[in-house]
This record gives sequence, C-alpha cells and structure tokens, in this order.
Amino acid sequence: MTFPPSRAVCISALVAAIAVPLCAVLVVAQTPRKPAGRPPAPATPFEAATRAFIEGRYDDVDAQTSRLDARDPDVIALKARADIERGRYADAEALLQPVALRAQTSEAALQLGLLQKMLDRPAAGQTLEHVAALASSTRSAVEMARAARALQALDRFKEANEAFRVAASAAPSNAGIQTGWGDLFLEKYNNAEAIKSYQAAFAADPRWAPALLGGARALENDNPPQAAAMIKRLQEINASSVDAQIFLAGQAADVDHHKESRELLARALAVNPSSIDAHTPICSDRSTSSTWPG
Repeated sequence: MTFPPSRAVCISALVAAIAVPLCAVLVVAQTPRKPAGRPPAPATPFEAATRAFIEGRYDDVDAQTSRLDARDPDVIALKARADIERGRYADAEALLQPVALRAQTSEAALQLGLLQKMLDRPAAGQTLEHVAALASSTRSAVEMARAARALQALDRFKEANEAFRVAASAAPSNAGIQTGWGDLFLEKYNNAEAIKSYQAAFAADPRWAPALLGGARALENDNPPQAAAMIKRLQEINASSVDAQIFLAGQAADVDHHKESRELLARALAVNPSSIDAHTPICSDRSTSSTWPG
C-alpha cells in the first residue's frame, strides 16, 4: 500500500498533473479541424448506450437498451443506472432484483448492492459479498474491477485496492477501471494516487465525465478555481450531472453565496428529485484528512 505525502508537499504536483490533460482536452475541443478530445465511435449498440449514460442522455439509454437483450445483466444494469440517476430507485430495484438472483456476480448484482447500500437495505451486505467473491476466481479485468467496487462498498479497502491494481494492470486503457481506482483513493484521501488514476482515464478517453468529477473533487479544497474549471468541462459533456450541480452548490456555499447554492441544488433536484445529497444541507467546512488508514 502506498501512503501519500503531506498535502502541503504534493499540492503543486497535483495541480500540474491534472492541468495538463484538462488543458489538452480544452485546447483540442477548440480546434475546428480535428474531432480530437472525443472517444472513438462506439463499436456496438451497447457501447453507444454506455456513451449515452456517461453523457447524461438518459432517455437515449432507455431507447437504446430497449433494443438490446433484455436478459443480459449488463444491459439491465445500465438501464437501472439511468433510472438511479433520475431518482427512480424503486424502478431500478425492480429491474435488478431478478437478474441479481440468477447472476449473483454480475454487474446487475453490483448495482443492486450499491443501490441497497445507498437506501440502507439490510440485504446490501450479502448482495455485495457475492460480487466481491469474484476477486478470488476471475481472470477478467472488468470482473476484477467489479469485485473491487463491491469490496470498497463493504469497507474492505486494502482488498479493493489490490483488486483494482490487478484490473488496472490488465486493462490500463479502460477509463472506467482507472476512474474506479481513483475514486477508491479519493475516498481514503490519497489525492496524489487518485490523480494518477484519473490521468490514465483521461488518456484513454478525454470525455470520460466521471474522471473529471473525481479530479475536481481531488482538488476541491486545495485549488477551487481549477476544480470548478473541471466541473464546467464536465457539464459541457454531461449537462444532466447531478454531482456537478451539488459540487458547485458546495463551492457557492463556501463563499456564502447561499442563493446561488440553493439554485444549483434545485437544478440537481430537477434531474433527480430523490437525490440524498441534494436534500442534505451543505456544510461550509468540507475539509478532509490526508491519510490512508492502515
């Protein structure tokens, strides 16, 4: 396990590390002769549906997944995630439950476990344990990363870190895996390692919105303007991002712009009326620690 240096020592490196890929994305986006800054065209209908989800086009997700195999756990998981982003938790749970019962280590099972945890369902632990068991049996990078996310949700952080390490080594250009690993480090306040993972995600896909969100959160306390710039770039890609609105609402509250903060939260609730975070009062002191517990 790599332990981070102090925030005072590493902040300059963090800003430099994240500024390069972000600026590259912004410059390329302004170049009319090149469509760079965009990922390759989706190779399959499922990839197209996934891209629609990443970009917050949830109605498109509904339309595209309706034409795919309704028994495929990955398809059901994606459709359910689009429901979750819009606060349709009961609909998502109803979609995921039967699939998770017959495919207990599938992406649908993971999404059910994460949803159950968010909703404080007693069954969450058992659902996630089934998925976490993949870590000791799979040779698939995608499945190993799925196990890592389940382990993280179970607060088994060292095991999650090792599973993400294996997955990222096997699939270094998978933006989803790299972002997931970054999110684990971010949860444990190891921003320096989180930035490395987000950089890898940017390199694989400059429009991978979740990596922009993670990068912004990593810099939120140390460089608010840079973090806000990343969130604005995220909004250009995904105008429906509830997390982006909540992030900006927090920044507004930090400088006592309470009216602006309320307006931003209202926009978040327009997308997801059930958002727990958007309904939670924003605290003005959102500082974090900088150590990874042993």
